[in-house]
Amino acid sequence: MIKTHPLHGSNKLKLGVFSTNADGGLAITDVPERWTASWQDNLTAAQIADRAGLEFMLPIARWRGFGGRNKVREWSFETFTWAAALAVATEQIGLFMTVHVPLVHPLYAAKALATVDHISQGRAGLNIVCGWNPKEFGMFGTPLVEKGYDQAAEWIEILEKLYASDQPLDYEGTYYRLKEAVSRPASLQVPRPVTMNAAFGGPGRDFAAARCDYLFTTFSEMSDAGKHVADISERADKVGRNVGVYTVAHVVCRPTMEEAQAYYTTIAAEMAAIAGHGYQGIALSFVNYTRELPYFCDHVLPLLRQAGLRG
Repeated sequence: MIKTHPLHGSNKLKLGVFSTNADGGLAITDVPERWTASWQDNLTAAQIADRAGLEFMLPIARWRGFGGRNKVREWSFETFTWAAALAVATEQIGLFMTVHVPLVHPLYAAKALATVDHISQGRAGLNIVCGWNPKEFGMFGTPLVEKGYDQAAEWIEILEKLYASDQPLDYEGTYYRLKEAVSRPASLQVPRPVTMNAAFGGPGRDFAAARCDYLFTTFSEMSDAGKHVADISERADKVGRNVGVYTVAHVVCRPTMEEAQAYYTTIAAEMAAIAGHGYQGIALSFVNYTRELPYFCDHVLPLLRQAGLRG
């Protein structure tokens, strides 16, 4: 039985957890409670988010770290197998996989993504990343192509065609050539699992507008937040599509209850402001997810419900 993907749910502001699969999460810090990204911690964080009704888990894809004393993000779990494992340990939360297009063949991705979609009963999601650190790609002997989003357009086209028919596929493109390719089962979600593209520049936004369901992007000033939504909406309108916009927020806990209560209110107000600028969802990051996420769920989620952003 296929479930409705949580990103298609009724909450005005969708919330997820970002980067638990990598050492440090998003924080580069020496504090004793820094995130070690053990499997047990990943499992616990996902189950906390699942029980609280959050909509998604979004991992990063890393192949080497930044070096230094802590070798930040050198320890990270591969995202297809990570999502498959979490699928059997959760009930309702959406589970994204993050893929570097130049490193993962679309035929393999189609099979792996469909596998997770079946295990999770339709809760899989795909976060598409076209470019990244050349040093990491160099580990594979894979250079970055000049027009990465042209490659990504072929990549997603192949994946969708593989799902659309059980007949062998011949494909001749600039970046991929397939001969009598098949991939069964297809995903439970039609025409494919929900897709997100992490991009800030124009080519990435054009790709998201044309081929994805959501754009994942950032902004530095709240006063500029609405401009990014307007930009992607304009690009999507030109191709007759509607694309949701998601962003990231780092949540910091406070040492005393008085400070924390004031900060919870501030967090809720800022999230309401982000939603007011047209963002459909936020991926949350913490210094230590298993310690801090319960406080967020207990104290901030009720304020977001009061604000009418969540049911």
